[in-house]
Amino acid sequence: MTRLTWTKHDRGWQSGRYLIELAAPRLWVLTSVKSRAGGDHDVRIEDTAGSLSVLKGIAADLETKRISRSRLVSRCLAMVAAIAGLMTFSTFEATWAPAAIVGMSLIGFWALLGAIDSILRRSWESISATYQ
Repeated sequence: MTRLTWTKHDRGWQSGRYLIELAAPRLWVLTSVKSRAGGDHDVRIEDTAGSLSVLKGIAADLETKRISRSRLVSRCLAMVAAIAGLMTFSTFEATWAPAAIVGMSLIGFWALLGAIDSILRRSWESISATYQ
């Protein structure tokens, strides 16, 4: 779980892109702010709760997921580079072509399994969050 450093402001508590505000007695609201091109900001309400500490935990979970998504993109780019390298290598070394094909197939299969797992995990999280 990611450790966020929270700072108290006049509007509530803030840590990086996340802001927790007291909307009503015993009703806290977690919002995230994303900067867009042109200086505009995209504000999104992430969740509400009756406790500040619960929303801090939810914000930490959201940040962990955001970081893991960016790591997944980096891994996919590395796999594409590895496949391109194997394809280039196999064009120059005809004796290594079968090994390169097997290597590309394994990398592609691993990427496919990761993508399927990512899709299934996200869909299950949204269902469980809706019905809790």
